[in-house]
Amino acid sequence: MPSEVFSIFWLLKKEGLEGCEDKANEMRNVLEKFPYFRRSEGHEREVKQKLCGLLLQSGIKDAHKITELAQYAMRVIKGGTR
Repeated sequence: MPSEVFSIFWLLKKEGLEGCEDKANEMRNVLEKFPYFRRSEGHEREVKQKLCGLLLQSGIKDAHKITELAQYAMRVIKGGTR
């Protein structure tokens, strides 16, 4: 499992969401589709949008919480501050 996918898995697990492994693997497909998310604003935007959708589907209803988690996940998978 790539480190980016594992990071997403761990974030979802930490939040107590079900189906973390399946959801992380969904994000693997997204990351493969948009491989330049570290350098391309367009790719980053697509990955973040898909991640927000995944968090929403996971049962998180608070938009602020979704945004906060997505921003945190993007920092981690881009290699920023953890």
